[in-house]
Amino acid sequence: MWASENKSPVEALAIQANTGSLPHQCATWEFLRGANQRRTAFHVVSDPGQPRHRDFLGTDWVPKGPTRLSRDEVAQFLAPRPTRPTRPTAYNYTVEEAAHTAHHSNEEQRALRKAIAKDHSLTAEEAKFFSLLSGPVTFLTSMFAITAAYLEVQNGWMLSQKAKMKKEAERRKVLRISRRGWHGVGLCPLPPSRVVPTAMAVGGLPFDPSLLLGFGEPWDQSKVQMLDHVVTLMYSGDQIKRNLAHEVLTKVKTHPDSWFAVDTILATSSSADTKFFALNVLENVICTRWMVLPESQKSGIKNYVVQLVIKISADEHFATTQKHFLTKLNETLVQIVKQEWPHAWENFIPDLCGSYKTNQLLCENNLRILNMLSEEIFTFGKSHMVSKKVVKLKESLNSQFAAIYELCNFILRSHVQSPGSVKPSLIITTLSTLANFLEWIALGFIFETDLIQMLLLHFWDPLEYRIECAKCLNEIACLHDGVQQYQPQMILCFQGVVEKIQQLPENIPQSSAGLAGQHRIFWEVFHNQVALLLTGFLKHHMDAMEAQSGYMMPALKYLVRISMGPNEETFKICVEFWQTFSARVYLQNQSPSFGAMGAGAPLLMDGMRRDANQQRERLKLYAPLLAEVRQVLISKMVKPPEVTIKENEEGHIVRVEEEDTDELALYKMMREALIYLTHLDPEHMENLVLQRVAHECLERKDTLERWCPTMLNHLCWAIGSISGAMQESEEKKFVVSVIRDLLKLCDLKKGKENKAAVASCLAGADLEGLMGYLQVPQLCHFPGSEAHWKFLKTVIFKLFEFMHETFPGVQQMAVDTFLRICQKCKKKFVVQQSQEPAPFIETIPQHIAQDISELEHLQICTFFEAVGHMISAAHVEQKGRLISLNLALFNEKWQSILQGLSATGSLENFVQNHQVLREISLILRVNERMVVAVGTACHAQLANIYCDMLKIYKVCSDFISHSTAQQGVQVMNFSNVRLLRNVKRDTLRLVRSFLDAADATAAPEIAQRFVPPLLEPVLADYRSNIPQARDAEVLDLLAVLATRISASISQEVGRIFEMVLECTCDMIKGDFQSYPDHRVKLYDLLKAINAHCFQALFYLPEAQVKLYVDSLIWAMKHEQPQVADSGLQVLSEFLQKLLTSTPSTMNVAFFKQYYFLILQERLPGWLRCFLLVGGWLRHCLVLNKPRINSHIEVLCRCSSYRPGPVSGPQTCRKLQP
Repeated sequence: MWASENKSPVEALAIQANTGSLPHQCATWEFLRGANQRRTAFHVVSDPGQPRHRDFLGTDWVPKGPTRLSRDEVAQFLAPRPTRPTRPTAYNYTVEEAAHTAHHSNEEQRALRKAIAKDHSLTAEEAKFFSLLSGPVTFLTSMFAITAAYLEVQNGWMLSQKAKMKKEAERRKVLRISRRGWHGVGLCPLPPSRVVPTAMAVGGLPFDPSLLLGFGEPWDQSKVQMLDHVVTLMYSGDQIKRNLAHEVLTKVKTHPDSWFAVDTILATSSSADTKFFALNVLENVICTRWMVLPESQKSGIKNYVVQLVIKISADEHFATTQKHFLTKLNETLVQIVKQEWPHAWENFIPDLCGSYKTNQLLCENNLRILNMLSEEIFTFGKSHMVSKKVVKLKESLNSQFAAIYELCNFILRSHVQSPGSVKPSLIITTLSTLANFLEWIALGFIFETDLIQMLLLHFWDPLEYRIECAKCLNEIACLHDGVQQYQPQMILCFQGVVEKIQQLPENIPQSSAGLAGQHRIFWEVFHNQVALLLTGFLKHHMDAMEAQSGYMMPALKYLVRISMGPNEETFKICVEFWQTFSARVYLQNQSPSFGAMGAGAPLLMDGMRRDANQQRERLKLYAPLLAEVRQVLISKMVKPPEVTIKENEEGHIVRVEEEDTDELALYKMMREALIYLTHLDPEHMENLVLQRVAHECLERKDTLERWCPTMLNHLCWAIGSISGAMQESEEKKFVVSVIRDLLKLCDLKKGKENKAAVASCLAGADLEGLMGYLQVPQLCHFPGSEAHWKFLKTVIFKLFEFMHETFPGVQQMAVDTFLRICQKCKKKFVVQQSQEPAPFIETIPQHIAQDISELEHLQICTFFEAVGHMISAAHVEQKGRLISLNLALFNEKWQSILQGLSATGSLENFVQNHQVLREISLILRVNERMVVAVGTACHAQLANIYCDMLKIYKVCSDFISHSTAQQGVQVMNFSNVRLLRNVKRDTLRLVRSFLDAADATAAPEIAQRFVPPLLEPVLADYRSNIPQARDAEVLDLLAVLATRISASISQEVGRIFEMVLECTCDMIKGDFQSYPDHRVKLYDLLKAINAHCFQALFYLPEAQVKLYVDSLIWAMKHEQPQVADSGLQVLSEFLQKLLTSTPSTMNVAFFKQYYFLILQERLPGWLRCFLLVGGWLRHCLVLNKPRINSHIEVLCRCSSYRPGPVSGPQTCRKLQP
């Protein structure tokens, strides 16, 4: 059957390889080197005296080494080639030549004007128009010529400097390593004839690495051994050796002639890593330079790779011992095929498939090549090739697939007709290759042949082929485009799969976890494929499968059993299906006509119309199955997303939500599935959850060692996920029962760890958990319900109890849950409940000191933010009293600190007292959290501490300024200085939060009472301090002032620019990286001033206006997108306001002075952003405002530069008089 008779060239080579008639070195590339003289390539040099081209891939002159050249040889090589004359262009101009040309252009312009004026054939208007137009055109031409010349010279200088720096770095590196005495390091011994003296060794290598760059003469075994030595250092040396080896290998790989040595390396090297490196060199040439190689060299490379692939794959010993090398060689061949096929290698697939009878090993490798080619085209084609080429390759592969199918069919039938005649590895490779092809081949190859029947009958039962067979069937099950005409065949395939699955043991998904080694891995992979197979059938052909209820239910039951398995990936597949399946059942049950939505229906929803009776029967049929699904999802419910409240690097208290991870996506799917399952049968869900809660909380109270906190966590996560899915009346009883059982369990359990586990379930800080029931409408809106208020009060006091629990995480859970309850149920705490002496908010101060006594400062801030949310629900006239009442503890501490400061000689003690500084910082943060929650109602509270707070701010500022002046920047790392800066920042944040929360009615009072005493110390401190001591919060505060009280702050814009803008620009203008917070907030400030205090900009001195424009131009040069976009946006808005809100005289003055500066600075930005659509559009908008064109004529008359008009559709018409 596997005869050696064939006539194709590939098969002939295969026969030679099989019989051993090929030489050890399959092909040589000596004939390729002859063509080296005919190939040249351009090479950029930095020296203007050198030519702009040189021979690139080999010439008559071949360097033998860096020390063997005479001066005459160097001069002859570097001399300009007469065969490539260069014609002068604008880009060859020097700056002086460009200036000279511009000067003559101006003279020609004046002569042209005189000629036009004397030409009586033109009307006065035409002469005036052409005279006006000649100036801008000439100016732009000169400007572009000068810019091009400058860029050319600058580029050459940069290349020259870069080459000098690189050469100097290499010299210093070699000198540094040589001084360390690193000599004789080698793992691959070299022949004595090739070992150079130590004086010529570089970097400790026993040879000069430049020898590896001599590709002018054929490589011998000694050079290959040198390369082996370097590659060995790359993988086994220390960091210094690896860096040196990496540098040498990079130079070898990037050398244009390095691929000439690939055949010698592959033939003589004994290192597999070196062979891989050689193939990487060859693959790099194929991918990057194939189109510029001569046809003879292309043919030589192609034949060599084909011969080597055949030689290695046809020999069983080579194919086994050099498996990874053969895979890399196959990849290289596929890269050639992508370049040559089908236009220059049309018979590649027929030849490859036609050699299947020669050798089974060769046939197996050919299938791997076809598999790689399919992946390169259909899977990775869009990211590596242009779309037209991908389409062409797909069409070619489709047109020649008959030969591939014939090959696969022949192999499979050979196994069926003669079991044992085909190697198992060949069958597995055939099935794997076929699975990759089934996604895109013509449907006739699948449904009009006996392929499906052959797979089920002959390749499912043997365990060694079962997984690959399941992959093939999975690809068939997921087909959905154009399979309507093959619906009967698809149903027969589904029936055959279900029959095979029913023959499997029922408990194998659960029991496979106890298997060891390869058996467990096999069953996990198999169940993963079965899950994909069954869900593929049910997702894409649900209606056809539902008609086969005798097969549908067994398939669903097996999916339930697979869902119970331990494999996470398989469980995710099943959860995704249960989510979609439960949604389908629910929506069809709600609206029987929902299934008849046509082609636009969601997945699984493109069903046929059913009446209500059919839906009820269908739901009754699915009820036992859905009950099992509920149990599985509840027992394996994952953790909900966390919302962590913490302090960031700047000292702000922020809420950090969990990133969108796989676990979060799984939680969302499980939550949605449980909600649908609850709607389908809420009574069963309620009974199931209550039974599980009772079992976990109460039935195990006498056997504490069997209690499992993990199961309780899963249960509580599931309970929280279905919040709102039941009827309100039923959910009330359900909530109370669950929380009551958890509270009883908390009382029963002893030990911190057990109580912490129950607290995590009850408090729900790091989970959605039971919080769904502590918000509207479950516990918050039960008017007249005394029992529910008592229950809510019990929960609150239980949280207060948890705030004293020192077990890690419990206190944070308690305060976070307390905050969430206060946000959702705040109205319940400000009204007097039945049998209560006063509203709950008025009773908190009685025990507030005890409640927060063991909390950290950050947790105390969260606690008072929760109290502030309670107060925000009270009447306006009561808010001030409630704020003072609840902050009485901190107001007393504040007065005590002030009394200590007033004592004589206590200032030095104050700035060195860490505890006092921490207490001041805490007081300010608590007030800031209260302001955020309550708003302007904190006016009286802030007024009581405002003046003293500014005094403390000035004390802190003066001490920091004095310390830095005496001791320098190092004092910024002292602990007391860091605490003083925290006090300053907390002060600024408190004022900023109050201003941000203020409404329009409070703006006049704020401007009169709060702003004047604030600006002087803040601005003076910011300007006088060293850059490292300046707080970015000052810029943030000023931006809020400009936004909230623009009318008052407009008068202070000049002082703000003088005190803040100039010194901040000095901080950031040195580079683009330092002080990132100051950069962002500075342009936020400029944006706020431009938006709300625009008129104040025109009353600024000329120097400040220029600084404002320069700062915007500097922003646009930033590499950081946020800063660059902010600068562009501010400039765009500024120009728009300038054109629409100011008189034309002011426009002319501004454009006359700054427009050309902006144009000059933005020209490089245009070039950089040309390929970036967003940046390009922004730059165009800046310089193409609608009304700018209307001022061009005025600018041209007033400007001494006589610029050209900005391009626009209305330019020519508006230039007319």
